[in-house]
Amino acid sequence: IILAKGIPIEATAIIADKKKNEIEKMFGGKFLNRIMNFIYEPGISVLNAAKIAVNAGKVNGMHDPTEGGLLGGLWELAFLSKTGFKIFKDRVYIYEESKKLCSYYNLDPLKIIASGSLIIIADKESSENIVNNLNKNNINAAVIGDVLPETEGMTLIDEKNNRITINSSITDEIGKVL
Repeated sequence: IILAKGIPIEATAIIADKKKNEIEKMFGGKFLNRIMNFIYEPGISVLNAAKIAVNAGKVNGMHDPTEGGLLGGLWELAFLSKTGFKIFKDRVYIYEESKKLCSYYNLDPLKIIASGSLIIIADKESSENIVNNLNKNNINAAVIGDVLPETEGMTLIDEKNNRITINSSITDEIGKVL
């Protein structure tokens, strides 16, 4: 499982738009201007990343994780394909600005609308080439985990090596702020 770009791009832009005054007071105008522009840079389009991935190796599936964020998108893919997964939180790229916002509003960056990032399911043999080609094209990418048999379930390994089982679809945390 490869993640192209980082998370949560769209959530960062939405929160910036809805909480402008509060964010400017807390983090300053330069910070607010940066995150107001997240919709364009890093941007919510995944077309370029998808094209690069397909041209670089064997891709079995892709998903733009919207509602429910990265974990919601992974759950959807696994549920629909009757598979499981194991991902490692410390391999997931979270934009620094997004970390600050999520921390301030007590949000899980893995469970909030993440349009703009791209989950790529690729053959193991192709993964390194896909990641390298994305990185060469200035698109942050990393292998964040593996697809597993359905019987092994859906698991997140956190920074302390704790195993967290994902049993159901994810409720998006954007509602906590809006």
